[in-house]
Amino acid sequence: MTGMVHVAGINPNDIVNGEGTCVSVFLSGCPLHCPGCHNPEA
Repeated sequence: MTGMVHVAGINPNDIVNGEGTCVSVFLSGCPLHCPGCHNPEA
């Protein structure tokens, strides 16, 4: 993979995106466009 991804946000106390309390890191600039991507706008 070439290019750069950037940290768009960090949620240190996430209770929505996983089991229990976890840390979520949101990235932007990914060139892969995977099916089912959690946040394709970023």
